[in-house]
Amino acid sequence: MMQKLLTVLLLCTALVVQADVATIQLGDNLIVEGIPPIPVEIVEKVAAYTDFRPSGMLSWHPKKRALLISKRHGNTNQVHRVAEPGASPEPLTDFPDAVSSATYAPDTGDYSVSHMTLHQKWGLCTLGPWSRWNEEFLLHRLS
Repeated sequence: MMQKLLTVLLLCTALVVQADVATIQLGDNLIVEGIPPIPVEIVEKVAAYTDFRPSGMLSWHPKKRALLISKRHGNTNQVHRVAEPGASPEPLTDFPDAVSSATYAPDTGDYSVSHMTLHQKWGLCTLGPWSRWNEEFLLHRLS
């Protein structure tokens, strides 16, 4: 009898302690059945593993130990320069549309050329319809 009473008290204590834990609030558009509340603490611990921004190499400098990379900046991929090994990437472009490629001048590396596709819905520039998908292409020289 005493053991049953102790078990009931422990279960009640566990429920009270669990009720004090902050949980995330799901949207009204979700129907959730049979899934326990998710503690905010778990969400905070997992956040470090869900937010990442990969980089991709675009071009080596022909004379220096530097390179151009594609990295997420804001909502789109932009060109960044890594001036030397171990240096932090510095942004070179900041356009509303993504920059798809960039390359250094092949002989000297004095400048780089970036390529991007402009969607006409933004109304950014009118270079003429070079594509049948209602897009325009822009080459941008960075000295």
